[in-house]
Amino acid sequence: MFQVAQVCTNCGVNMGEYFCGICKFFDDDIEKGQFHCDDCGICRVGGRENFYHCKKCGSCYSVSLRDNHSCVENSMRHHCPICYEYLFDSMKDTVVMLCGHTMHHECRDEMMRHEKFCCPICSRSVIDMSKAWKNIDEEIELVMKSNPLDSFLLSPGLDPLQRLQRHYRGQLPHNWAEVQPL
Repeated sequence: MFQVAQVCTNCGVNMGEYFCGICKFFDDDIEKGQFHCDDCGICRVGGRENFYHCKKCGSCYSVSLRDNHSCVENSMRHHCPICYEYLFDSMKDTVVMLCGHTMHHECRDEMMRHEKFCCPICSRSVIDMSKAWKNIDEEIELVMKSNPLDSFLLSPGLDPLQRLQRHYRGQLPHNWAEVQPL
């Protein structure tokens, strides 16, 4: 029985420029920046210096996310909510959204190209929408000033999205004169 090693003990052939004795993984293309993460228990690509292991999330993330993301326990041990590929061992770039959920970067970009700006898991905004909410509030305020009965439909306890939904669902007409009696 032979011991798995980077160099064959029998013939001396180098089996790969990169070798991980834990994963028994060989690769000749060291440009990928392969490294083994003991906490993840697998080999990853991208260069050890560019990644760190978040203990709470249970996965490796870009160093740019250190102390700069919402931790969700084992967030990478799920499938991408768009393409359903398992995220933990995916070779594709992943992104941690504001809510802490993760998905493939390219899947999030595609979702946003289709004007979907909320997390498919928890429905929270995936980008800072404060300017959009401010614009919606200003539009609603203008409508309320011109139509006094609108304040009934636009309760102050509603968030901007709920107010906008009431407006565009027809619960808040643009012109009260256009409302047909029942």
